[in-house]
Amino acid sequence: MIGLVVILLVSAALIALILAGPWLRQRQRARRTADAFPPHWDAMLTRKLPIYRQLPVDLKGRLRQSIQVFLAEKEFVGCAGLQITEEMRLIVAAQACLLIVNRGIERYDYVRTILVYPAAFIAEHEERDEAGVHTFEQKVLGGESWQEGKVILSWQDVRDGLELSGEAYNVVYHEFAHQLDQADGAANGAPLLDDAESYRRWSVVFKEEFEQLQRALDNGEATLLPEDAAENPGEFFAIATEVFMEQPIELRHRHLQLYRELSNYYRLDPAAWCS
Repeated sequence: MIGLVVILLVSAALIALILAGPWLRQRQRARRTADAFPPHWDAMLTRKLPIYRQLPVDLKGRLRQSIQVFLAEKEFVGCAGLQITEEMRLIVAAQACLLIVNRGIERYDYVRTILVYPAAFIAEHEERDEAGVHTFEQKVLGGESWQEGKVILSWQDVRDGLELSGEAYNVVYHEFAHQLDQADGAANGAPLLDDAESYRRWSVVFKEEFEQLQRALDNGEATLLPEDAAENPGEFFAIATEVFMEQPIELRHRHLQLYRELSNYYRLDPAAWCS
């Protein structure tokens, strides 16, 4: 009898802890965002991150709060001898958080670890052909996104993205877009959307834009989105996110419907910051 009582008490305590988890997390986040944003962080982002200088004041304030939570909750790990610095953590966090600043930091609840290499790294990928034959191929990558809540980045590629500001190359936007895409378990080019109508509209626009890009490349036409975007819907979404953030005016001008879908999803209008 005593054993049964103990089991019931332990079970009740575990249930209470599970139910209290979200509430406790919100309390912790509220305390973190109540702290003043360190002035030297603001100065570092102003110097190092061009887009940060363009943000509207209210958006910049929300971004700072997201950064504070992100840095408190996510683990950064240096690989191949790289020592993680405050600048590295801040630059990655700011760009990752800009994607979800108007959607909520909880969009990254499942992201646990960011592994950073000094430069491009070699990853082994399993490939399967139409006959079902499996082969292993080594690829040199600047970033990678895992469904287990891990993001891998090359710091050299992160820095290159900053120096190439205004061009559609940003490994942080790319890999964290993959994380958003994978939130429902599959990197299929459709992140979690608000309702059935949003999914319907997204499917129509993205399918049309994806097929249009493939046709243009087949015909040897110049395209705003690079060739890699035609590989599969997941890559299309990630690369379209890069173009949306880095070349918003061009994307809005040449692919208005695509720009609108991305703007609705991210709840951002980067073309307005650059106008």
